[in-house]
Amino acid sequence: MTKEETKKLTRETRRDIVNIIMVIISCVLYGLLIYGMVLMFRQFSAMIFSMNDYISCVEDAKVSDASAYLTDQVHHYVVEMESEHMGAYFIEANETRRRESALENLEEFADKETISGMQKALDYSNELMKTEIYAMRLVAEANGEDISKFPKEVQKVRLSEEDQKLSSEEKAGKAVLLVFNEEYHQARENIEAEIDEFLDTVIGTTRQKQQKSIRNMGDIMVVQSVLFGVLIVQSIITITLI
Repeated sequence: MTKEETKKLTRETRRDIVNIIMVIISCVLYGLLIYGMVLMFRQFSAMIFSMNDYISCVEDAKVSDASAYLTDQVHHYVVEMESEHMGAYFIEANETRRRESALENLEEFADKETISGMQKALDYSNELMKTEIYAMRLVAEANGEDISKFPKEVQKVRLSEEDQKLSSEEKAGKAVLLVFNEEYHQARENIEAEIDEFLDTVIGTTRQKQQKSIRNMGDIMVVQSVLFGVLIVQSIITITLI
């Protein structure tokens, strides 16, 4: 083999090696770009999930709605004395159970600390039910109703000795006072306050997750831009060499 042929072979060998290296670099760059796209998708998904969690929390914050519904029904009953309102009250409390269902749904994706406010709101609502059921018992006795036909919760209520001595009008009047007085109103405000605090926490957490996802996506986009630039330069060099 002549000296010229040896040099030519050496140049071709070097060129082949360079081409192989360029191909390998291209594969690595493309791999990094694909990985960046996967990371971008994950961050976008995380942002969507955080928003969905917020929407679910807002939709499941029905302790307030359900508690307000119970209050509305007991108000109608003690004022209008129509049994349909008592029926609606206990259907919500024992069958529909929006308050308990809301809390159960939240437990699936929220930590105990986050939903503690909702649990307190439910506890306040349950405590308030004792007053509401007592008021309904007063109205039932004021009307001379057959207590055995009433829901078991009303049947179990025992009036105090003082209330047993009241006249029918006085019992009805006291029932109205129990569910319209300042103490009752304050208990309702306690429920609303706990739920508002819960929603504020959820909103704050959601914003933090979204901002983190946005920052991460921004960083990924910067890295991808650099990789695209390097890939373009590398492609130009490869074409030139070829």
